[in-house]
Amino acid sequence: MASRPTSSKRKADVIELEMDQINAEEATTSKGTIYGRAQTAVIHAYYEYDKVTDHSSCLTGKGMCRKLAGKNTTNLKNHLKRHKNAYDEYLKKEAEQKITEEEQKKQERKPKTKAQPEIKSSVSPYAPNHTNYRKFLHSVALFLSRTTCSKNTVLHPAFREMMRSVDPKFPPFGKRTVKNETDKIDKDLMTRMSSLMSEANRFCFTADMWTKNGMEEAFLGVTVHIVHRSTLSYDHLTLAYRCKKNLKHTVPNIVREMASIFDQ
Repeated sequence: MASRPTSSKRKADVIELEMDQINAEEATTSKGTIYGRAQTAVIHAYYEYDKVTDHSSCLTGKGMCRKLAGKNTTNLKNHLKRHKNAYDEYLKKEAEQKITEEEQKKQERKPKTKAQPEIKSSVSPYAPNHTNYRKFLHSVALFLSRTTCSKNTVLHPAFREMMRSVDPKFPPFGKRTVKNETDKIDKDLMTRMSSLMSEANRFCFTADMWTKNGMEEAFLGVTVHIVHRSTLSYDHLTLAYRCKKNLKHTVPNIVREMASIFDQ
């Protein structure tokens, strides 16, 4: 008949089981003790910790020092001060560890940069002395002269992308370049209109006025209607188009704008 285990035997088995659980927990984590201290502290390398008795033995003293309760880092540091050489060595190692930890923290705080996409080589646009350059410039300037679009349109990315879809070599015109071309077109149109009006038997003017919502901008368009003397044919031309900000359509303002148009 098997004998029952004694109470001391059962107590030893319980202690051994608890120690196995403590060893398993410490194997799965690199930090954390019963005192909340990091197990990777440099000071622990100078002591041998007994988990059963919860005492730390000084390795520097080689059994000549008394055992310290627990493994509190402050108590361990204060005791190591009695051994000057070992304490100086500990301070040097601790300083090196702090530098290493600071460098690791800086690397962790450093924002991760996304890989920049490769920039595809674009086709070189037409040079200013190229024939297609002049054609594009004249077409764009003529478009702006015939519409109410601003000259800033040529700077818009969507406009340039649209024009590059027509021709990848479309040159990115600047605002001043387009303005100079529109001025040439306007001057040429005014010369031709003056020639037609000089040949007319009679003509009359029509003024169209409208405003933007909120009265932010006021618009004025003047059209001239011509009856040619030789053929008695009828024709009409847009004489001018004006856009003014914060200008009301009062009689003095309209008279002043019409007078400036006729003076041209």
